Amino acid sequence: MESLDQMSLPCLFSALKNTLNYNFLKGIAAMKNTEGPVEKRSHNRFQAKDGVYAIINYKPVIFGKIINLSKDGMAVRYSSNGQQSNVSSELDVFIMDSNFYIEKIQIKIVSDFEIGGKSLFGSQTNRQRCFQFGEMKPSQHFQLDYLLQNHTQKRCFDKDDKQPDDHTI
Repeated sequence: MESLDQMSLPCLFSALKNTLNYNFLKGIAAMKNTEGPVEKRSHNRFQAKDGVYAIINYKPVIFGKIINLSKDGMAVRYSSNGQQSNVSSELDVFIMDSNFYIEKIQIKIVSDFEIGGKSLFGSQTNRQRCFQFGEMKPSQHFQLDYLLQNHTQKRCFDKDDKQPDDHTI
């Protein structure tokens, strides 16, 4: 085989073109065989009413507004100053101006992403963190059911519907 120095420009161009075409066609074939993201939710997601919050980190304390939730997870919007914080494996849920409080729900972080724009606090950015609930105590299940029945507005979307790419679980 000729070295790169000895190959003619047309020959080199032809080899490159064949490689690019092959990779492009291979990518197109792979795309045709996909049916989009696989839905992992097992329960419908509901939009939270105003005043429903979560403490998503204890040290330093970070809390945010719950955007939507279901029996198996939630999405929370919060402000971040960009510094890395310890990632918590649990969170608390509370309702402002109420005695309602669910303590130490076991969670797994599914995603955390910037949602654009600066927060009201100048140098901070708005972010959304999505969680999947872990194993819960019976009292936590009871409180979550109460929250879903009394402090949500409407169904965001059905688990069987095609859903927007909101990075939530």
